[in-house]
Amino acid sequence: MINNRRKLASVWSLAAALVIAGCGKQSPTSTQRDSTIVKETEADASAEQGPSMTVEDVVQSFAMSDDLPDQESSASDRAAWEASLVPEDQIKPQGAELASADFQLNDVAADQREIVDLRPNDTGIRNQGSEGTCTAFATVATLENLVKRFYGETVDISERHHWTTYANYQSTTSLQKASAAPIVSESTWPYQGSRPSSTTGLGIAKLNSYTTTSLSLTPIVESLRKGQPVVIAVGVLTSMMSPKQGGIITGGTQKAGAGHALAVTGAIIDASVPGGGYFIVKNSWGSGWGDKGYGYIAFDYCQRTWCSAYSIADASLFKNGVAVAKPNVAPTPVNPAPVNPTPVPSVNPQPNSPTAITAADFKVQPYGSKRTLFKGRYYYLAVVAKQEILQQIKSIQYDDRSSKYTVTNGAAADVRVSIFNLASPAFKTRSGTIETDDIIVTLRNGQTITLDGVKFNI
Repeated sequence: MINNRRKLASVWSLAAALVIAGCGKQSPTSTQRDSTIVKETEADASAEQGPSMTVEDVVQSFAMSDDLPDQESSASDRAAWEASLVPEDQIKPQGAELASADFQLNDVAADQREIVDLRPNDTGIRNQGSEGTCTAFATVATLENLVKRFYGETVDISERHHWTTYANYQSTTSLQKASAAPIVSESTWPYQGSRPSSTTGLGIAKLNSYTTTSLSLTPIVESLRKGQPVVIAVGVLTSMMSPKQGGIITGGTQKAGAGHALAVTGAIIDASVPGGGYFIVKNSWGSGWGDKGYGYIAFDYCQRTWCSAYSIADASLFKNGVAVAKPNVAPTPVNPAPVNPTPVPSVNPQPNSPTAITAADFKVQPYGSKRTLFKGRYYYLAVVAKQEILQQIKSIQYDDRSSKYTVTNGAAADVRVSIFNLASPAFKTRSGTIETDDIIVTLRNGQTITLDGVKFNI
């Protein structure tokens, strides 16, 4: 492939994510080149199925984490991960870490689950090798995510170019530089390639705004609900270095003097998980780490070590040195003349209106699962619809006549959704034939739609 990158493939999964970018114990000005570990391409990312863990897989795994084995990894991978850890005293912000006592959601209903998944806008899994470039990878991950969200375009931004503009371990400095000027593409300045003679006018994307969150879990979740990824710096626990099978990160002991920069691209609110839920992690250690490059971190991780976070709100795309207007955003008129328009009464769509959403727009899809992870056989339900309709769903109430469960879409209305983002939890099979009660879909505008239950055999 171009730029001599390793084929480390992964795309976003059917489950719900953080983006972890590792860092390194070496001089910030290091120009170390590792010819065996290089950044992947977008083309490589489509060559392999994405993470295999669904939301329910992860929730079940946290419940049985003590019985799960550690993931298998090669000695060379482990050595690179270890070498890429950042000196804590150079990444930890003084006095800005999140309050550990506030990393617990206590008001989560036992029969409800909220899914906030920004991974449909993620790009492929990256591998930073053993270099200390974690803040660059975390910042670029959020920038690529926002460009895809706002413009619908997948871009591959040069972490190397971005890193050379500041070359230290502070996330704040990384974000400041990413906001100062556009960063060039990977093809212009490869991670393991030669520096171009000039980058003037070649930048393709920059951050427009970011904010430091207040010192608790709630504003991080709120940012994700708005469709805004979050860069986070954390102390390193041993479970991050050796996740449980499937990429489960539960705690462990503190690795003295070590830190990471992370970009958060999803969260699942569920009372059964330590802390009331978990973050989804997209790591920059290649697809050999965790669940094909993704990992899942319980909220209470930040009760065990220090964390600091930054909400990434907006980004711009550039072509030929000029900022591209965001689609569906009308330009501000220059000196507009005063107008007194005639008020137009609002009209609620009627069932026969072409724009109305009705039960005919949905299909209920049952599917079975016999996973070695679970202690038995389970099945799931998914509501299938077009993307523009899925984005209008606020919640779905599933009822299989033995238990009732509500799944809520907590992401912003313009964030793309997979049908499996809003799938049911695992229902235990009672017999060879399953018959469910009606399924209630609630849209963002308050409209409720009743879908007939389904009958099927497993």
